Amino acid sequence: QRKDAFTVFVGNLGPEATEAGLRKVFERIGPVEGIKLVRDPVTQVLKGFGFVDFAMRDSAEAACRMLDGTNAGGRNLRVSMATEMLGTAGAVPPHQRGGLATGGVDIAQLLREQMKQFDGSSAEICKFDWACKLVNCPNQHPNGRDIERDPTVVICRFARKCKRMDCFYVHPAGREIDEDPSKGQCMYGVNCDNPDCFFAHPEARKILQLKCFKCGELGHTQHACGTKSSTKIMLSGFPNEWAGETAAELQLRLSAELEPFGALVAPPEVEGAAEAGAPAPAMAMAEF
Repeated sequence: QRKDAFTVFVGNLGPEATEAGLRKVFERIGPVEGIKLVRDPVTQVLKGFGFVDFAMRDSAEAACRMLDGTNAGGRNLRVSMATEMLGTAGAVPPHQRGGLATGGVDIAQLLREQMKQFDGSSAEICKFDWACKLVNCPNQHPNGRDIERDPTVVICRFARKCKRMDCFYVHPAGREIDEDPSKGQCMYGVNCDNPDCFFAHPEARKILQLKCFKCGELGHTQHACGTKSSTKIMLSGFPNEWAGETAAELQLRLSAELEPFGALVAPPEVEGAAEAGAPAPAMAMAEF
């Protein structure tokens, strides 16, 4: 994005949308500086939204007035001025969209506005429902989301030191690896044989044969492993703000928090989770 460009958010795009197609639509309004369709970093499937950069603010505002709600590919477009995005890896990272310092900024309110802008851009219902923690999630959440009460819970606890390339938590002050990608490189470089490694690797890296880190066999990864071996971990020392939750709420929260680390065999074992209104215990058990 150019520093002097004015950006509009475009939501409810169909899976067949292309940058060339969007350019034809938006160039009728004014000169377009650039177009970015946001895709899943792994599958490359379109997430249902994107951004269009105009050279002039008048053109960007005209696009919002004239194109919002218009039909394109059988869908009614959602077009609005893009708010300044808080950096989240995999969507609009700070090194691409400017980032945002925390000084003098109401982070919680900004996150709520960002969630509102993206929510419902896609026709799909979010599988995580109210437990979804992805600020830029384009899917629909009919039951609302837990993070709407306190959006700051999605701020990454590692802040600028976060090294996870696909971290979906928010980094208000940006990340060191976005400013200097060399800091996010895997220490094993081209010799890394872990297909699930979340660090960055040189293009020359080749995994000749997949290895499962669950059963130790070759030919598949742990996510596709058919063995029933599992690992149990005990969880304790929960944040103070979780103290008022019921056991059932704690179970849902832990499921969402642990999801990025791999598939759970079953929901975390939380004593009293099956009892309505039972208070949350001090410990829980999870099995991967």
